[in-house]
Amino acid sequence: MFTTGLLNLSVSMNSTAFRGLTTALLIFMLIVYFVNWGGTLWRVYQGVALGVPQQREEEDEQAREKKERMDRYVVRNGSANGHATGSNV
Repeated sequence: MFTTGLLNLSVSMNSTAFRGLTTALLIFMLIVYFVNWGGTLWRVYQGVALGVPQQREEEDEQAREKKERMDRYVVRNGSANGHATGSNV
């Protein structure tokens, strides 16, 4: 957006300074664009694009830990609902 604004300003004011700034920003934008593409292709090649597999692994690990905590709770307290199994009468 800023590059487009500078381009319009350089045309309307016929300014070489604004044209130079526009060119510098455009070159910088293209460099960032291609570096981003390179990083994206590298991550796709590694199989971790967008972090989806990592997130799924973390969720599976959290589910396993929660199940282990519940299993320990059930073994310690004697029932799944947390209440004693004997009569209190």
